[in-house]
Amino acid sequence: MSYQMRNDERSRKAGRFVARVHKAIQQAVVRSGLKQNEIATKLGLDRSIVNRRILGQSNLTLRTIADLAWALDHDLVFDLVPRKFGPEVNRHQQAPTVSGITVTAATANISSPAQKPVARAASGSQRILEYAR
Repeated sequence: MSYQMRNDERSRKAGRFVARVHKAIQQAVVRSGLKQNEIATKLGLDRSIVNRRILGQSNLTLRTIADLAWALDHDLVFDLVPRKFGPEVNRHQQAPTVSGITVTAATANISSPAQKPVARAASGSQRILEYAR
């Protein structure tokens, strides 16, 4: 018997948002090149408090996030985006597209159904799917 925790959609969304915020803070710390001692001195805090905030071991308020952004010399951007579907709409969405990659298939060159597609890199940001002959 295994233990399985079930989260509702509300909890999942909140958890994912918190994880994204912590990841963004960690990336900003790396980009800034500052050490935790330097950030703590700038904020007038103990290094252990800054460490817990950066690692996601403390519950961050909007004020603490703003303070960290200030200490790291970063601007904050916040945006609420409406959902693209409602309760009456089918929730199946298209797969997310990766910016800068195009996949094309040339089916005119297929001589037998047993041929398998072979992907090869193309110049720039384009990927072409060809069939082996």
